[in-house]
Amino acid sequence: MYKLIVLLFAITFVACSKESIDEIVTDDYIKGEAIVRFELNGVTYGARANDVITTHQPHGVLSIVVNAKDENNDFDQITLLINISASEKGFYPTDGFMINNELDSHSTALLKYKRYDWAYATFHFTAEETGQNINRAGSLTITEVNEFAEQIEGYFSFELAPPDEEAHNLPSDHPDLVIQKIENGYFKYVNFNP
Repeated sequence: MYKLIVLLFAITFVACSKESIDEIVTDDYIKGEAIVRFELNGVTYGARANDVITTHQPHGVLSIVVNAKDENNDFDQITLLINISASEKGFYPTDGFMINNELDSHSTALLKYKRYDWAYATFHFTAEETGQNINRAGSLTITEVNEFAEQIEGYFSFELAPPDEEAHNLPSDHPDLVIQKIENGYFKYVNFNP
């Protein structure tokens, strides 16, 4: 009986030998499928793959266009445009500052509902006499950069304001003319060199 137990133990030990690591899992050159998730006024929205499009703008600005859907209602689609001043690890607030006439470490966002011709924004222009922009609260942080697959990962949150009265035909007390809050935003496998 003792020999049988030793034999079963030996067979179990050999059968449980360490398997080699799958090379595909550790290959940094393989691109992942883009994922973006966020909460808009407490409702979760998400987008994957072809619903996340990136482009480079002048001066190195990375634009991410997210055609997102409410997770509970496929018909409630929105478009979120995020602009980031660079695609490097770091913190990008909406109230970035100017260095040599260029924005440094800056992000902006626009939010468009299909039902309106206008968009909510993290910024809006003030009266012509001041010539300044007013920025809403918000930021984006890039936490990981995969240089080989040319993809980034991170998180974001923004407050977006409706445009001035000239841009919409709604009464000033309309419920859609309030600050839109994006919270718990997360993105992964977003291409930074499209």
